[in-house]
Amino acid sequence: MPTECEIQFDQQNAVYSSGQQINGRVTLTTTKAKSIRAIHIQVNGSGKVKWDVRKSRRVNGKTEHYNVRYSSSDTYLASRTYVSGQHSGPSFELQPGTHQFTYAVVLPHGVPTSFVGRYGEIKYEVVVTIDRSMRFDNVFKKPFTVIRTMNLNMVPNLAIPIERETESSFCCCCCASGPIIMKLTLPFAGFASGQKIPYNLIVDNEAGSNVENVEVKFMQRIVFLSRSPERAQKTDEFTLHKDSLGSVLKYAKKEFNKEIQLGSLPPSNDDPGEIIQISYYVKAKMRKGFFHKDECVKIPVLIGTVPLIHSARNPDNIISMQPTAPLLSDDSMGGDKPPPYYTMGKYCFY
Repeated sequence: MPTECEIQFDQQNAVYSSGQQINGRVTLTTTKAKSIRAIHIQVNGSGKVKWDVRKSRRVNGKTEHYNVRYSSSDTYLASRTYVSGQHSGPSFELQPGTHQFTYAVVLPHGVPTSFVGRYGEIKYEVVVTIDRSMRFDNVFKKPFTVIRTMNLNMVPNLAIPIERETESSFCCCCCASGPIIMKLTLPFAGFASGQKIPYNLIVDNEAGSNVENVEVKFMQRIVFLSRSPERAQKTDEFTLHKDSLGSVLKYAKKEFNKEIQLGSLPPSNDDPGEIIQISYYVKAKMRKGFFHKDECVKIPVLIGTVPLIHSARNPDNIISMQPTAPLLSDDSMGGDKPPPYYTMGKYCFY
């Protein structure tokens, strides 16, 4: 029987916050003696982005097609602990039976949230290596999930109401109609997973034509950034929530007061230095029909892990509103759906 390895975490769901200490245990079982140099346990965190671009060039009068790989990588955590022997030390016999080792590491503050997307991933894992002289090493891995802690109360101005307004008109034969004013208002600019985003939308149609439909969406935007061979980016956008509010007749005014229920979301991370950037916004859109340009207003929203005290319906329980990592479904990447957190054993990267 080959060597078996069981990697355990002190938290059953293996979900940790940045800055938290991870404790765990490794159990190795082997039925025969092995000649080894060392056993070490690594706790790693890294981000990778990559995609290919098809290009062409002329070579000796012929068109030649080739692929260019755009990529980036970052290391967020690299901790190695030798629990038996040393890499440069002499070989010794690992006796048959069960061997147990413990490990502990503190996650750095500010490490990004685990994530899997179309062009990249951020992942964390525990790696157990049996270093064998003159033979292939035995390597065992188990991933875990990290959520970056973001206390929205530490960000200035998020508790201030925010609004956006647009004014347009129907145009026909170079003559403009009366104005159509659309105003979107949010009570705060920051929310946490599990909360509801209340919004107020006013559409004042003073034109002589109907507005066919008004809709409000909550959007997630993901930017994947490459550094090699040059700076470039890929962008994905996903609709997380949609309200179709119907038409607004000519010379009519409508007001909508509704709520957007948030699920379990990775916190915002739009730092321009990150290779995977995640942001959110609420968008109101009115469709004016064929031959007329649709009009939109957008309000950016910061998603955190600890909600604003002013927005928490029960301020005594705001810590319990922190998100947990959801499980992946088989169709998690199909259609207009956001990519999930990285969770164990359910998603392969490239």
